[in-house]
Amino acid sequence: MRYQEKYVELVNAQINQQIKERQGIEGEVFFTQEEGGFETISEEQNFYINSARNVVIVFEKHEIAPGFMENVEFEIIVSWNSAILNKVTLVAVCPGG
Repeated sequence: MRYQEKYVELVNAQINQQIKERQGIEGEVFFTQEEGGFETISEEQNFYINSARNVVIVFEKHEIAPGFMENVEFEIIVSWNSAILNKVTLVAVCPGG
């Protein structure tokens, strides 16, 4: 499996896990896959690197959740972030910019 495919697989797993955890929090609502909710990150996925040097995946308003949720972010915490980022070409699109 190529690095990019492995990265997508691992990021998707973390996002799915975080969605499950966050759905139990009052005020956190996500669309189901049938409603157009999260399935996988895209090749043009918005993201940034936070101060902890973790990738933060960003979904725009209405993309995977109702509009009142605004932009939805998922911090991806994995020990191989730096190794993968050195091998995969990604284009960063900062939220709001």
